[in-house]
Formats: sequence, C-alpha cells, structure tokens
Amino acid sequence: MHSTDSLPHIDWVERLKILGIHHGSSAYQNAHWVQKIKEMRDEIAFYRSLGSNTLQHKAILSKSKLLPIFSYISNVYPMPNPIIEQIDSMLLLFIVSHDKGVMNLYHYAASKSLGGYCIDYISLHCSLYLLRPIIQYIMFKALGEDIPYHLHYVEYFLGLQICSIYGFQNSSLSMPHALVPNPVYNKCYELLRKYQITIDECVKAQCFSRIYKRIVNDYALQRHLGTRYYRIHSNFFPEYLKSFNYRLYNNMLPLNIKFASYALDTDSRCYFCQWGPENEWHVFGKCVKLKPLWKALDEVVRIAFNIHYSFLNNRTVTGDYDIVSTRCPKAFEDVIIYLNSIVNHKIYQFRNEIKYDSQTFDVELLFSKILRSVAARKRMETHLTQTMNIEKITELYSTLQFVKNIFDTFR
Repeated sequence: MHSTDSLPHIDWVERLKILGIHHGSSAYQNAHWVQKIKEMRDEIAFYRSLGSNTLQHKAILSKSKLLPIFSYISNVYPMPNPIIEQIDSMLLLFIVSHDKGVMNLYHYAASKSLGGYCIDYISLHCSLYLLRPIIQYIMFKALGEDIPYHLHYVEYFLGLQICSIYGFQNSSLSMPHALVPNPVYNKCYELLRKYQITIDECVKAQCFSRIYKRIVNDYALQRHLGTRYYRIHSNFFPEYLKSFNYRLYNNMLPLNIKFASYALDTDSRCYFCQWGPENEWHVFGKCVKLKPLWKALDEVVRIAFNIHYSFLNNRTVTGDYDIVSTRCPKAFEDVIIYLNSIVNHKIYQFRNEIKYDSQTFDVELLFSKILRSVAARKRMETHLTQTMNIEKITELYSTLQFVKNIFDTFR
C-alpha cells in the first residue's frame, strides 16, 4: 500500500469550468442564470430601442435571439423556478408591454391557425431540453433494444420510475438503481408526468419538436377551437395589419378602460364621444361619433359590389371585428375584410393622434385617411404577387372617392 506522501498533489477548487459551464456549488450555478437574465434584458432593450416591432418580428426574435441565450446551459442544469418566472415575465412584457393579464405564454406560443403567433415559449422549451436523453431511453425501451452506454445514467436514476409510468418490463433489476432520483432527473420525472408524454410521441421522428408543439397547442385547442384566425393572417395583409388585427381580436389594445383598471389613467371615457367607456367594443362598434363613417362604408360596399352589407350589424358579440356577412359573395370577401381592417386601424391611429397630439376629431378627416391608405395599396398591387393581391381594389378606391364627395349626407 502506498503512503499518502506518494499520492500526487491535488489542487482543490470550488468551481470547474468545462465547455463554458461552471460546475460547483449552487451559488456558481445561480450566477450563470443571473448573467443570462441580464443578457436577455439587454437584448430586449436593444430591439425596443429600434422602434415598434410587429408580433411576427417578435416571434422571429424569440427564436433567433432570446432562446439561444438559455439553450446551452439548459442542457446541463434544470432551470430554477425563480428564473422561469423572470423569463416568462420579461417575455410577456416584450410581446405586449402594457397589459400582462390578457393572455398567457401558451396562447402566444400556439400555432397561428389556433390563435397563437408562434412566439417561442422560452422557459418551457429550455425545460424540455432535459428530456432529450430521457426520450431516447424511452424509445429504446419501447422498441425492446439494448440501452446504449451513454444512457446508463438514465437507467440508474429513472429506470424504476419510467418502468412504472409506461409499464415496461425491467429486465435489469439485478443492476443498481437509485430509489430517489437526483434533482436533475427528478425534474425530468416531473416533466414526464406533468405533460403526459406518451410512448407514441417518443418513437416518432422529430419527437422533441412534436412534443413541444403539442403542449403549447393543447391550451389553444381548448380555448379557440373553431375560430377563424386565418383571416388575421391572410396573405394580402402587411405584417403591421396582421399584428393589429390579432391585438384587436384578442382585446389587447391599450385603451383607457384598461389603464383605469390599473390606476394608470383617471379617465376611461372615449376620446371620440367623451361619453362611453373606451374599450374595443365601443371604439370599433358602438361609438355614436363614428356611425356616419360606418354608414358611408356600407354605401361604398353597396355601390362598388352591388351587395347589401352592414359592418355594424354583423358584429353581434365582443370580438366580431372581422366578421363578414354570410350573404356576402365569396368573390368580395377578401376586399371587405381588407377594408374593415384598414378602417379599424385608422380609427385606432386617429384615436392616438387625439390623445397624444391634441388632434381635433373630424369624421370626414378620418374618412380621408382611409381613402389615402386604400390609394397607397392600389399603387402597390402591381408590385405584389398574385397571392397577395386584393381583387376589386380598383372598384373600392373609385367608390371611396365618390362617397367622399357626398360624405355630408351621412352625418
């Protein structure tokens, strides 16, 4: 036996850096997360300084800039709950800075056809990274194949628990197994049970992305099954109109009634009529000051397309801001949806001009703004692809010009 004097000298350190990750006490691990939070905050501040971004821009940034900040370290350490709360809060404020209580991150992360905007749910995505070797282990067990060497740690820490969840025959009971998983594998066990990950999901190709999409879409399926979100994302809409329609449809616009509820504004009245509460249902449907505008637009549709249509009468419940009458022929549906969206957007812009720039309300001036927007779109048509073109845009523009000359008759 060698004496202790013959042993090589070992320098004991409190932390060790391997491939950019500090391993050591929990204090050093927490320092990693604090640094990543700071990086995320700086990224968000930088892109906010560039100006307002559409929801599509924010969806791209969430995947390309914000998620990579945490993805590397999330493959090593489970994300602590306080860090998850901070990331979720910062991401919500990045998506919509004025109202935190309208929708949660599951809603924004869902696919567009289900009412989401494909914004990456960063904390969920990073938490699922820990499941990659676990999913591989489940796949090998389900196929009855030998467990590879690099998955023996999973066998040791979670073998018993996974066999109990999925009913696998444990053929390796003679091997040592941990009765209580360590914190990392215990987190994996909680994720498996919380999100009810099935064997079928684990054995399919691209299983990781499939599981993530299934989790974020389940919430949307429960809330919005059967809704017509395809109109919000129509090809002929520019991105700013898609974002605006989405915010309007989901009651996310920063109107006075919401500021008053947070004690951020003392007046909740409409800036147009100075009477009704300023919410989406009032501003875009029931404000008496805007009724001449809607009557004029009904007449535009009647003259241009020879159909009887009423924008206001088709709005029966809150949120019906893009509804097209069932009597409207399919050939005119796109142009009416476009006109409706342009009008709503100009109403909101005009409201902001009154609030922030002391503009005076004039419904005829508002109609002129709508006319100029349609004129700009008409000039763009020759430069757009066929899928982005709006049929009957020329007829719409000509009729808007005609109705503008007789607008006084609708007051």
